[in-house]
Amino acid sequence: MSTTNSPLVDNYLRRLRAALAGLPADRRQDIIEGVTQHIADARLQLGQDSQEGEDAIRGILGQLGDPDVIAADALDAERGSIAAAGPPRSVRNAVWLMYAGAVVSLAAAIADIATKNELREVLARTPMARNLVAAAATATFTQAAAVNLAGAVLFLLMARWTAKGSVPARTLACVLFGLRTVAVLIGPGELSALSPWPAAVRVLTVLGWLAGLGAIVYLWQKTSTAFIKARFR
Repeated sequence: MSTTNSPLVDNYLRRLRAALAGLPADRRQDIIEGVTQHIADARLQLGQDSQEGEDAIRGILGQLGDPDVIAADALDAERGSIAAAGPPRSVRNAVWLMYAGAVVSLAAAIADIATKNELREVLARTPMARNLVAAAATATFTQAAAVNLAGAVLFLLMARWTAKGSVPARTLACVLFGLRTVAVLIGPGELSALSPWPAAVRVLTVLGWLAGLGAIVYLWQKTSTAFIKARFR
């Protein structure tokens, strides 16, 4: 059913509405209403009634330009304003959680070293030969501390890249979080929340995982996606 008494105008507005799909709903509606009003004013000035003057209507639409071009200009302007405004709250929250994750990972590395004796006691209760317990404990906590220090560095790098709206950073963050999730659930033991390690180490492991989870959730919010697309269009 025609809403403007002109199939030409209706078709034009349908094309424009489809081309503007990438814009926020309120901005899209503003443009549609503005174009519709412009067409109505132009037809009124030309004295066109509802059934006549198709050539005149084509002329009005021609002056407005192709809907795809109008939409492309509007999308570029929207992305430019988003990029100029800086990271939205969702991205800032993700960055802060990554910083928190770096602090937790550093604390976990310190806890690994501080609980070396407790780890030795855990290993002593296994079938391992007693003369190997000390060496195994040293190797294990050294590996765990190194992994947690690497995690702290990765959190800091990811925070820096995320604040810039990096597309690869978001992808890499998802991959790293997936690997961390596997480690928390099934190990290796020094990284697992279910291991017999000291409670402090396991609590920090879970806190680090929660920081990563929160960051991922914020990174995939609509405002974060719009910012990333605007920065790397």
